[in-house]
Amino acid sequence: MLLAIAVFFHCIYASQQWSIGQLVTTSSGPVQGHAAGIHPEVSEYLGIPWAAPPVGNLRFMPAQPFNGGNQTFVADKFGADCPTLSAKRATNSTGGSLANGVLTQLDQAGHNQSEDCLTLNVWTKPQTGEKKKAVLVWIYGGGFQSGASNNPTYNGQVFAEKQDIVLVSINYRLNVFGFPYAPGIPDLNLGITDQRKAIEWVRDNIESFGGDASRISIFGESAGSRAVDIYAYAWADAKDPIVNGFISESGSAPWTTGGKYRPDLWYDLSSRLGCGGVEKGNSTISCMQNKSTTEILEATKSSPGRAEIFRRFYPVPDEKVYFSDYDKRAKEGRFIQRPILIGNNDNESGLQALTAKAQGNPMSDEAKLITNLGYQCSARLAAQRRVDKGIEAWRYRWMGVFPNQRISPDAGAWHGSEIAHVFGNADRSSMGGSVRATENQLKVSELMNKAWGVFAKDPKKGLNGLGWPTYNEKENTLILLAENNGPGATFVQGGKFDAECNRISNNIPGVPGMGI
Repeated sequence: MLLAIAVFFHCIYASQQWSIGQLVTTSSGPVQGHAAGIHPEVSEYLGIPWAAPPVGNLRFMPAQPFNGGNQTFVADKFGADCPTLSAKRATNSTGGSLANGVLTQLDQAGHNQSEDCLTLNVWTKPQTGEKKKAVLVWIYGGGFQSGASNNPTYNGQVFAEKQDIVLVSINYRLNVFGFPYAPGIPDLNLGITDQRKAIEWVRDNIESFGGDASRISIFGESAGSRAVDIYAYAWADAKDPIVNGFISESGSAPWTTGGKYRPDLWYDLSSRLGCGGVEKGNSTISCMQNKSTTEILEATKSSPGRAEIFRRFYPVPDEKVYFSDYDKRAKEGRFIQRPILIGNNDNESGLQALTAKAQGNPMSDEAKLITNLGYQCSARLAAQRRVDKGIEAWRYRWMGVFPNQRISPDAGAWHGSEIAHVFGNADRSSMGGSVRATENQLKVSELMNKAWGVFAKDPKKGLNGLGWPTYNEKENTLILLAENNGPGATFVQGGKFDAECNRISNNIPGVPGMGI
């Protein structure tokens, strides 16, 4: 009885201390939020600048702190997307509004783009639950070429409402703006260092939003998933690794080598823009800083007599945050030794096959198989690397093929189709279609949202409460989610799907998780 009374008065006290969308003091200045649209008890803060605009002489340079002084920032809309090129997919050839909706989202159609894009978003509900809440930070995918936190699937209010979690999503620089390959600049992998600096901002400010700076986990999908695992290696020796748990959805750090540094691509681009090539050396940087965003993006495209180089700028070994010896580092335990939840989807190539078809370049069956194995086998290895060091690891496989996500007859559980379920947004995942979520789909979405939440609260033991076993390839520890479109999790032998993993290697270009 006394405990119940104490809890009651604690809740009353907490609710008096927090008002929805209240003004919050941050290192970026005072920030004003608002009530979230679906769950109005959740406070939503959108588009908070975490760094100064990386423009002018800050283009191609490490992100610098943003200080808004005493001027209140009204966080009522998402910040601009970081610049990218639309794939200009032939969406009218895909044969369905659902598929077109997915491709439209991938193209970030209708989004504002600007180099002034280093912002983040926060969803929180401090007036109830834990006084200091666990924090999940979302890193979007897009092959390090595209993507943004402004995606309805990534809306974090369900996490805040249902799981008592503070959800943060961040923007980071992409393509040539994030990975410029320019000799003479301090950091080659600005997109990766952007992520770290955004997470530092979260650490320094999240307690003002009701979060717990000592319980921050990061999660992401595709390139965002790779970034999560890359982070574990990049800041293994940092004084403060910040992150206590990792969730990787379809992607990991490379198996062995991280790729090859190509300064010739930078010089090709600078030459196209009249800034000279290798003969100009470091002076190409200041010249390129004076070109417009549009000029730079247009110059990366193909034209008669010159190849496209847009999709050639991505993380490369600098031996600072991205490495050429991941396998060696893993064996030596040179990564942040914290728990991981990692997995892949049953038919990752379903989305890639759709986009390839829409662009008039159908994927071969062999390419589909290699794509699927790339995501699957990299998840296997990343989990095993933790197991070998005595670190808790869970491995899942997403099997759901629900009607409101059926983008083509043979797409199956396609790349990215799990995201809406993780965020608890499965009932809004039809991308403009009219098909509603099934009852089982809503149940498995509720389970996944809860699982990601309990992992964030306690990465070491949280999933034990759901009966999810840690990974062992010889035992029934592979977690199948939505098997046969069911409502929950089933467990099969850890290595059930892995017989062909040994047929692929890091020498196969373009295989996700193994180098680019």
